Amino acid sequence: MIRAASRRFGLLLLLVSLAAPALVSAPALASNDTAGGGSITETGDPLQSALRRKRPRGPIFIAIGSVLLFGVPHATGAPQYCSPQFRVVNFSNTAIREIAFTTNFTGQGSDKIVGSTVTNFNGVPVRGSVFRYFYQLDTANCSGLKGEVEILYCKYSNGDDCSGDIHPVHGGGVPLKRKTG
Repeated sequence: MIRAASRRFGLLLLLVSLAAPALVSAPALASNDTAGGGSITETGDPLQSALRRKRPRGPIFIAIGSVLLFGVPHATGAPQYCSPQFRVVNFSNTAIREIAFTTNFTGQGSDKIVGSTVTNFNGVPVRGSVFRYFYQLDTANCSGLKGEVEILYCKYSNGDDCSGDIHPVHGGGVPLKRKTG
């Protein structure tokens, strides 16, 4: 019995002594080369190659689900105004640290701007959504509004830029489109 235990211990000791030099002298294959733009060192190792590849990201939607009308008509002389409710939905696989955008609103089939907003959202979780509301547009007729969105800034929680993943929704309370040019 003691002999079998001694043999197992000796075999374990042999395996550890053979593996130890390889573990101690194993080079670090992934290194952050900050002077070279933050790239990972080329190695040919499949694991390192997988780490270098960009992970696919899902879309981020900006929508206006509803528009509220505020003000009492003709009772106090106070003006009425439309107030769009913005919603950002993150279908990406990474949380959003911050997103900021402007929206110019036009109304009733004209190109006349009836209001503009600068909107920002912080900490949008994966598969989550956040709301912003109570913007005053210079119109009392909420129907027929359209919005043009310009992305100012978007960063994922890992520091990557997310402005290319944003899709304004052309539907809901106010159809949105992305500013071109």
